[in-house]
Amino acid sequence: MTQVFVFSEKDTFQVLTFPDSPEEIVHTINQGDWQSFLGFDPLPLHAWEAMRVGRMVIIYPPVPPEDYPQIILSPKEYQVLQALCSGQTNDEAAYNLRLSVRTIRKRSTVLRLKMNARTIPELVAKATALGLVKPDLDNIPD
Repeated sequence: MTQVFVFSEKDTFQVLTFPDSPEEIVHTINQGDWQSFLGFDPLPLHAWEAMRVGRMVIIYPPVPPEDYPQIILSPKEYQVLQALCSGQTNDEAAYNLRLSVRTIRKRSTVLRLKMNARTIPELVAKATALGLVKPDLDNIPD
């Protein structure tokens, strides 16, 4: 059993318990599929990131980079960005996030415009460099 601490923007938190391993929880949430653990919300109020601390997991809303305050992402845009940065295709992201492929394409186009990126790899590189996403370093192929 893994204890999960969910911190909201209002300095409140709740403690949840899941049978999954901490690594699985962090990996799933940082891929953009936080609904598996936090429930489905058609209009989420904010995005989520996860971090493992020992056998516990801390889930928190991501902090926008201070150097680029003009990059403001909606929770769904952030969720799509996390999915794309984890290497999912448009079809995989659509299936995992319960969205249409057309919606994923549209949101990725909007993300590329917001981040001034011509391609998805450039978008991923910029998002990682700005600290908008944290890549799963354990799953990078050698």
